[in-house]
Amino acid sequence: MMFVNPVIGLDVFKGESMAQAFLDKGRPRGKVFRFKHTNKALARFRDYMKELEDEAGIV
Repeated sequence: MMFVNPVIGLDVFKGESMAQAFLDKGRPRGKVFRFKHTNKALARFRDYMKELEDEAGIV
């Protein structure tokens, strides 16, 4: 199934950020994803984005 408008809302703060993925308008995917601004945490965020792309059918 392909979703129409997958997006990630991102709030950036000093030292930490929060992200919320939506598969389509009004359809949140999971819980808010919080991460610090470290290489390891940013790599986890990259994986989070890749999972959303895979789930949404984006190549």
